[in-house]
Amino acid sequence: MSYCIQCTPGFYQPQQGQSQCLPCPIGTANSLYSQSICTSCISGRYSNSTIGAIDCLPCSIGQYQSSSGSTNCIDCLSGNYQDLIGQSICKLCSVGTASNITGLNSTCLNCYPGSFSSLPGQTNCDLCISGQFNSLYKQTSCQSCIAGTVQYRNGSESCDNCLAGTYQSNSAQLYCNPCPTGSYVEASAQTQCLLCAIGKFSKN
Repeated sequence: MSYCIQCTPGFYQPQQGQSQCLPCPIGTANSLYSQSICTSCISGRYSNSTIGAIDCLPCSIGQYQSSSGSTNCIDCLSGNYQDLIGQSICKLCSVGTASNITGLNSTCLNCYPGSFSSLPGQTNCDLCISGQFNSLYKQTSCQSCIAGTVQYRNGSESCDNCLAGTYQSNSAQLYCNPCPTGSYVEASAQTQCLLCAIGKFSKN
């Protein structure tokens, strides 16, 4: 031949006097002519082509790749997500949210009323313990039942009022107390009982 042929994009040749060009190895790519090397894929991108890649491909949403020269991307772990392509890390679920799904490609799910998450990267929301409640979505903590109200269940959205004839003087309690002998209360959600007046009495 009267001239040499350029290596095309996706191929390279590091030595003189060769009869052909070589395809870029997996994990690399080359978008230019006449190259002696191929370039490693940067973090967030990959190439698994065995026939010579012109460009490295971006990691899909829900995936990441922190290393260069990679041949694949990795699903985000539970407690994480990634809603953008070509990323080197995943994002932690924010407080008030959680996810137990791997490869999540959108923001994590909000915690439901009666639950919460106080730390980023949680895989599940925690239930409010007895004596507490939470009536809103995406909360980072629960509230204590105020005096005069109680809740014995876990994961509650509200507290229950103490009924007539019962009371609760403390917050964050599970049960109401019956009025002692000689006392009474007619209204609900009360924090104390009243003494019976002269000439009257009550029994438990």
